[in-house]
Amino acid sequence: QELLGHQAALTLQSKQCLANAMANLGEAENAKSLFTEVRLAREKILGATHPDTLNTRYSLASLYLLDAELPRAKEEFAALTSLARDTLGPGHPFWIRCLAQLATVTTRMGELKRSGELHSEALREAKKTLGDLHPLTLAIQLGLAEDKATRQDHLNAVQIYNDTLPKLLQIYGEDYSPAQ
Repeated sequence: QELLGHQAALTLQSKQCLANAMANLGEAENAKSLFTEVRLAREKILGATHPDTLNTRYSLASLYLLDAELPRAKEEFAALTSLARDTLGPGHPFWIRCLAQLATVTTRMGELKRSGELHSEALREAKKTLGDLHPLTLAIQLGLAEDKATRQDHLNAVQIYNDTLPKLLQIYGEDYSPAQ
């Protein structure tokens, strides 16, 4: 930072990596603060729709979700989904990831009608764009199963889990564990 300046691309990339490390170490508040600093600098320098800016926002939104700050996570993922759709286009993998995370947040907030719609759209787009065996498609299927279980639709949840697990084993091998 002293050598390059606090807004140099390499400095911001280093701060992003540091924020990720902090989040992984359980230092959520420090990580959020650093992600926010990087986000604001990237928005100023690169613009709101630059891939680096979008990735920083995604990391911050994901941390809100992990930290159970659901309203903030929902707000960020809704904004990211809209930005990604408008700049990258529907069907882009980043847009699909944002849509799937928005679906997860709405499930956890108990907005079950909306979450079902979002999960279905994300899964449809993931299958169309990425295929049935892509890890993101399978992650979305697991999210849909969580959504079904939240609705007390356990029969369909189990059916989705039973459909998804063999595909995960096919991709990751017999040592795969859903807890990974």
